Amino acid sequence: MLHFCADSVQMEAVRSAALTHLILRIGRGFCIIAWRQRGINKHLKDGSVHSSIAINNGRQILFLQMVSIHPSYAVSVKLLHTLIEITCNSLTNLQEKPWTPSLLDIATVFANMGIHFDILFPLPHIRPSFSSVDLEPALPLAGLFESRQSDPVFSQVPESQIAHVIKFLGFCSTICRESFCDLEILALIVLLLKLHLEKELKDFPVMDLHCLIEALLQNIKSWETVMPEMFYAISELSTHHHNYIKLLQLIPTSVGRGRQLRKHLSLIFMSNILYGNCTDIPLDYDSQMVLLSELMAQMRPSSLVKEMQKCPENMSKTSLDLDQEAYYRTFSLLHLVNDASNSDEPPSIQRKYLQKLCTELEKHIKSDIREDTRYFYRTKVKDLVARIHGRWQELLLYSRPNQGKLHDYWQPVCDSSSPQSSQENISDEPQDFPYDDN
Repeated sequence: MLHFCADSVQMEAVRSAALTHLILRIGRGFCIIAWRQRGINKHLKDGSVHSSIAINNGRQILFLQMVSIHPSYAVSVKLLHTLIEITCNSLTNLQEKPWTPSLLDIATVFANMGIHFDILFPLPHIRPSFSSVDLEPALPLAGLFESRQSDPVFSQVPESQIAHVIKFLGFCSTICRESFCDLEILALIVLLLKLHLEKELKDFPVMDLHCLIEALLQNIKSWETVMPEMFYAISELSTHHHNYIKLLQLIPTSVGRGRQLRKHLSLIFMSNILYGNCTDIPLDYDSQMVLLSELMAQMRPSSLVKEMQKCPENMSKTSLDLDQEAYYRTFSLLHLVNDASNSDEPPSIQRKYLQKLCTELEKHIKSDIREDTRYFYRTKVKDLVARIHGRWQELLLYSRPNQGKLHDYWQPVCDSSSPQSSQENISDEPQDFPYDDN
């Protein structure tokens, strides 16, 4: 028991030393102002700086006011490393849950950077339990809230500072998988994807954000419950096909949940582009492949031009403008087709659907493209068609026809007078080496 108490005192001393070292590095004045704003001076007067409350409040201050909006980039990097170091030291105490920022803390950080509450949470049916009134602006940007709506996003803070927030959130999501509940993870993913679509964010940390979303997807406990709501929440973030591709690029393919989400979103986006709304997307593989074949039949560039000519807003556009826009839309649709055709099913199961997709690709898209030296964008679309077709052919190469067939179009003749051979009694499950003489 005494040994445990001694370890606790030593651990608290390490935390206190880290905070003291931090104050000396970034300047005593700035830290004292920030600490007083959150009421931590009370703990300092009482001599309870070693308490867990003071330590956690100190981490919250580092995250809310220093790591994200400190005017010096070099100092902000040091603050981030110190905050991660303090959090790592707290992991030695197994009885104490490490502090991680809440959804309110994250929203406050982005509000301090100049983002309005409605931009953070754009969907009315996915809103947190707090409102914009609960977001406290940091002291250095006290006058930011009055002009936030008219200013562009991140006009007050260097864009590189958001990378520190994303890095720390990814770190916390990895070491503490229970940092957020499922609904908070859903709201946070929608928030991050919405920020990624902002045009003012040219240096957005894509790789860090990619890793963060991967960790958040893995932390969802009731995936089957959250999954349908996440599908349609992400699909409502934009209506432009270029943004659809941009959103899909952030969905990780290294985990099964990410691949499932990416495949389903591709079908939703294709339905939105071709039909203007999203129909019910099936969850099983067979139905999804049938739907994909039906969607590809509507992807002729010439058909897209005719549909665009019917819109009143396109009446003033020339035929060349409509042709370019139609091929641009086809280019995005082909990227969605490529993602929607990916599957974890064995190649033998994918075979018949890949053959159907290859036929649809050549019949409806490749044959409809008329290359011309004056229209290089058509050649670019045709090159993408060739790459997708080549990938599907490679998958077909690693699969094989059904049992007993040399080719897909050949049916073996069965002699009814002869007894059935042992080969005919074998199930239709694929074998690794069907033609092995050994």
